[in-house]
Amino acid sequence: ADLHPRVGAQRAVPRIDLDTVNFESGSWELPPDQIDKLAPIADAMKRAIDQNPQIVFLIEGHTDAVGNEEDNLSLSDRRAESVAVALTTASSI
Repeated sequence: ADLHPRVGAQRAVPRIDLDTVNFESGSWELPPDQIDKLAPIADAMKRAIDQNPQIVFLIEGHTDAVGNEEDNLSLSDRRAESVAVALTTASSI
C-alpha cells in the first residue's frame, strides 16, 4: 500500500492504494472469494476506529479502460459501494 497526498476535500483523509479485490470486467458485484480478501483491511479499520471513533474512510473504485468515461465513473462508484457494503456487513465495521 502506498500513501499519497490528496487534494481538495480528499485531503482530510489519508490515501492507501490497494490492489486487494478484483471484479469481473464491467461488473460491480463482489465475488465471494474476493470478500475474504477484505479481512485484513477490515481488521486494520477496526483498530483505527478503536483508536479514533471519529475517523472517516473514503473508499474509491477503479475500472479498466474499456467503455466510455461516464459508464466507467458509474462503475467505479458502484464498485466502491460494493466494497463498503462488504466491509460493513461481512466484517461488522
